[in-house]
Amino acid sequence: MIPGQDKPHNKSSCLNFLNNKVLPCFLNCNNKKIIGDQTDFTYIATNFWKIPFIFNKEKYILYGYDFIGEADSSVESLSFFIKSNDISLADYKFEVLPISPEKNNDVINYVYFNKYSRTYQYHPIFSDEIFLIKIKKQFRFELNSHLLTIFNYNIPMNIYISGISGTGMGPLALMAKNAGYQVFGSDQQRGAISNELDQAQIPFAVGAQDGQYLQEIHEKYHLDWFVHTSALPEDHPELQLAKSLGLKISKRDELTAHLVETLGLKMIAVAGTHGKTTTTAMLIWVAKQLQLPAAYIVGSTLNFAPSGSYQKNDQYFIYEADEYDRNFLHYQPWLSLITFVSYDHPDIYLSESDYHQAFLQFENQSQSLIFANPAAAPSDLSQLSSQSFQILKTPDSRLTLAGSARREDANLVFYAIKQILADQPNAHKISDQQIIDILNQFPGVGRRFERLSDGLYSDYAHHPEEIRATVEIAKEEAKNLDKNGVAVVYQPHQNTRQHEVFPLYQDAFLGVDQLFWLPTYLTRENPELKIYAPIDFINTLTNSEIATSVELDDQLKVKLKSLLQDNYLVILMSAGPADQWFRDNLI
Repeated sequence: MIPGQDKPHNKSSCLNFLNNKVLPCFLNCNNKKIIGDQTDFTYIATNFWKIPFIFNKEKYILYGYDFIGEADSSVESLSFFIKSNDISLADYKFEVLPISPEKNNDVINYVYFNKYSRTYQYHPIFSDEIFLIKIKKQFRFELNSHLLTIFNYNIPMNIYISGISGTGMGPLALMAKNAGYQVFGSDQQRGAISNELDQAQIPFAVGAQDGQYLQEIHEKYHLDWFVHTSALPEDHPELQLAKSLGLKISKRDELTAHLVETLGLKMIAVAGTHGKTTTTAMLIWVAKQLQLPAAYIVGSTLNFAPSGSYQKNDQYFIYEADEYDRNFLHYQPWLSLITFVSYDHPDIYLSESDYHQAFLQFENQSQSLIFANPAAAPSDLSQLSSQSFQILKTPDSRLTLAGSARREDANLVFYAIKQILADQPNAHKISDQQIIDILNQFPGVGRRFERLSDGLYSDYAHHPEEIRATVEIAKEEAKNLDKNGVAVVYQPHQNTRQHEVFPLYQDAFLGVDQLFWLPTYLTRENPELKIYAPIDFINTLTNSEIATSVELDDQLKVKLKSLLQDNYLVILMSAGPADQWFRDNLI
């Protein structure tokens, strides 16, 4: 007897349940047994399983058996029961109904099994590839991706994140934890989000990442989903172990997209070649000051809030949508902000056209768009499927942040906030001037013109366009602080990228008084390409006389301390390890 099978059947509750995006996870099932026979069909069930899911932002557990058999006749029903405190869903036995009955009149039932099959039998051999299957007599096919999205059977409850304490993964872990998931992870060292993970009581191991901790957690809690960064190599011990354990494996954006959909949040995505982090942080800053119901994840540390947040009553989700590895194509935002589009990531996008096409696809997946300037928008606006878009021009004159790039980012946020407020019932109570005043008080963000000490700054700029914008901010800031000039330490990031942007450096450092050029930080490289030396870049500069080839050593340390004593503004521009050297040696 299946527990709960004598309960009354409530078709309305069942259909509501299905239409509200059930989010289950699978437990490995073995020990099949026959539970009933018919003339044409033998029902076989695996052992007992459970599915955690979220319904109306509340957590429930769905219990049941898997039924398989010889498909000589239609499956009449599958039995489930739900354990919850919600009387409308509690302990009902119900049929698996079509998701869209009006469009699927010939469908008897939906059944979920693994891809594997043999003659007229369907065996749930669990792995990372779970599919929905329609059975009617001898008819079997995989449902299309749209229905897979609606009737989602791939969301696990117990999540393991490799590289959990960094700015890219740490906030995601915090959000998943706050949304009701059990979260675990590991990292080679304690990253920027470590303290926040500790406060959230998220267990994670620091060290070799040899798979031992992953194995221990899996044995104790039965992990369902292994999440990793794009940079994780294929031979990584944890990744290899996750594959052998049959866990679902994905990069972070797939999990993020599932969390947003599950929680019914309106996504506000910030995308662009550069300016994403600052713009996202500004948007979070204003949203918090206005007490808007917004969850968020930003890829950096914030000095005014944690790097990720989710509360039960949140309605929006602010996110820095990264184009690397086409990660942003996982999303269908309610509103997308486009900062700037200039060819980057040549290791992923083989041509400039390929890069722009990815952005166009992302834009066409967005319900509404705001472009920071005409250059951020597609050259052919007829390619945009969305009829709801704005292209901004001159930033509002009331914005007083240092640097035209920052003022442009702030202007983009200003219009985004106005659109969010238009979606809120009491929007008329907040004036444009209030939003402007809050933006002008923006305290900044980690590694985006981050003040380390008096006259000493760190910035993530690693593309010539970003460098120009940061130099402008530095010059304005130096003038405001009555500094004698600006000195820049620059560390290029990724040699493959340098082969694409090499000609763009010519005028990138105009206005800088002294420039110290470090060797390129090498990562994800094409071994067939020549590695450019600092002198190769320096020789192309219009103002090459200001530049010197250097290393991260005591000689550079002495020189920079001398410049600080002489009242210079000193700024590092790097996406590599030079940032930590700065903090260790100059603060």
